[in-house]
Amino acid sequence: MKRIVLCGSRKLKEQIIELGINIEKQGFEVVIPKEFFTPMGKKEHSMLHFSEIQNPKTDYVLIVNDEKNGIPNYIGANSFAELAFGFYFGKKVFLKNDIYKPYEDEITGWGVIPLKGDINKMLNLYIGQEIERDTILEKLVSMQYERSDLDLKRGTFRVKGDTIE
Repeated sequence: MKRIVLCGSRKLKEQIIELGINIEKQGFEVVIPKEFFTPMGKKEHSMLHFSEIQNPKTDYVLIVNDEKNGIPNYIGANSFAELAFGFYFGKKVFLKNDIYKPYEDEITGWGVIPLKGDINKMLNLYIGQEIERDTILEKLVSMQYERSDLDLKRGTFRVKGDTIE
């Protein structure tokens, strides 16, 4: 089972909890910020949530960047720190919506994947699962991965015969 840590503004608490419930129905183990259920200070919350992101069992970080105060795709300071932490620890980081323009250079440079509202773009493959090669390639491209037959780096994939790396 894939483990995903949800991050976002406290003001989006209800949306984040609802999203977490929906993602659990898709077979994920979901971590929702503990501060939503237990009162705690910002420092304590941040340290606790950073430890969840760093956890070796965590596969993904999803930044819930809904509109806030009329600002589309909003990412606040704490969510940006969580995004950076996920990047640093090699987690696949997703944005629920599109790129937040003030952080566009970092978001694109770090290979963060904007889902543009379509949570189903998170790719789940399981050992023994049979999927057509072209279906996988289409899914990777829809997730903003780039095909590169030369340089294999974060955010790219390559194809050699029936093998996808």
